[in-house]
Amino acid sequence: MMSEAQKRYKKSEKGKAAERRYNKSEARKVTSRKYSQSEKGKITSCKATKKYQQKEKGKVTQSRYKKSQKGQEALRKHRYGISPEEYNTLVIQHEGKCRICRRLDDVLCIDHNHKTDKIRGLLCHKCNTILGMAGDNIEVLSNAIKYLEEN
Repeated sequence: MMSEAQKRYKKSEKGKAAERRYNKSEARKVTSRKYSQSEKGKITSCKATKKYQQKEKGKVTQSRYKKSQKGQEALRKHRYGISPEEYNTLVIQHEGKCRICRRLDDVLCIDHNHKTDKIRGLLCHKCNTILGMAGDNIEVLSNAIKYLEEN
């Protein structure tokens, strides 16, 4: 049990700073290690792990599936309504190159207009990210070009 004075100190800036120092200290790490190796610590961490696994059940496999060939095809079909054959046709049309940087890439992202959902073309991950970060805003992208030309 903490006394009222201890509670007030812990809430004060001085107390918070001391707690931050302690949390970063080696003593905290040793105490934490000892607790996790104790029987009570093992029980607690096992319960926490089991709870986490129950909550996240299936997400690991889902992640692996998304990265697989079959998962990518299903994702393209779901998001863009494009079959694997249509995607391969686009890759052939683009000669396996990104439409912006013209580099060859094993996996090309489908770029689409977010308002109309119309497919614009295939881009490498970097170029697709650039457009996404700029919010597909032409003004922002032209300002970026001017900035690069000036410097």
